[in-house]
Amino acid sequence: MVAISAAGAATLAELLVGALPTRADPYGWLTRDEIKFIDDMRDIGVVPKPGAYDDSLVVGGRMICQELENGMSFDQAVDGLVYGSSLSPNGVHRLQAAAIVSTAILDLCPDLTWKAEVNSSRGTRLAPESPEVLLFEAGR
Repeated sequence: MVAISAAGAATLAELLVGALPTRADPYGWLTRDEIKFIDDMRDIGVVPKPGAYDDSLVVGGRMICQELENGMSFDQAVDGLVYGSSLSPNGVHRLQAAAIVSTAILDLCPDLTWKAEVNSSRGTRLAPESPEVLLFEAGR
């Protein structure tokens, strides 16, 4: 058996399955928090539209934070995502929208974590004991 270096393994993987997916940050402008947001969004299954860069996710997340800072409640932000996405063939349901809003809060505007804890009246909220854990309670 022949040992292969990590770099060699990556090159081999590229040869076998094509180019490995990489983060699209062509100018290196994303902050550490923004990169974490992109990674967390991918973890919940949210990716940019075909042909768009990852930073388009950050723009959306920053818009959510701005609306929350301007007085929108957590539930209103979730409802806005659900309604807005219902106008396209790739709509999101309430729990997905709550995960998107929660991820934006945790990664991009953590000073607003209280909005998710206090203002969510429909059972979609951040766990108050640990802002890193998302709780979704359905059926309220």
